[in-house]
Amino acid sequence: MNQYRRDRLRDAAGVGRGRVLAYLELRAEAARRPWPAELPDPVGACDFEVYADLLSRAGLPGGPERARALTLALHGAIPHLLVGPPQTPAAAGLDDPDGFRRGVLAALCPEAGS
Repeated sequence: MNQYRRDRLRDAAGVGRGRVLAYLELRAEAARRPWPAELPDPVGACDFEVYADLLSRAGLPGGPERARALTLALHGAIPHLLVGPPQTPAAAGLDDPDGFRRGVLAALCPEAGS
């Protein structure tokens, strides 16, 4: 995976925290009101293609199902990383973002080895 995507969890918890929280707030507002729904959709939708491409470039088994699972795993991890008590990231394995990422990839592509 390229460096940007590899460091995405670190970025979300660090320098990009405000941007990621704003995106999550916009998604929450879109659930309450229909008009903002159009704004975050292209951002989230493009990640499916990006992660499919990254799996392919990394030489890992890909396909739409694995790309969706990887995208949703990383998107689902971000709120756990950003909100809640300090023990939440550790309980989710996010205190070690590289280990978390390797674990997700190993679960999605066990035939590739870790």
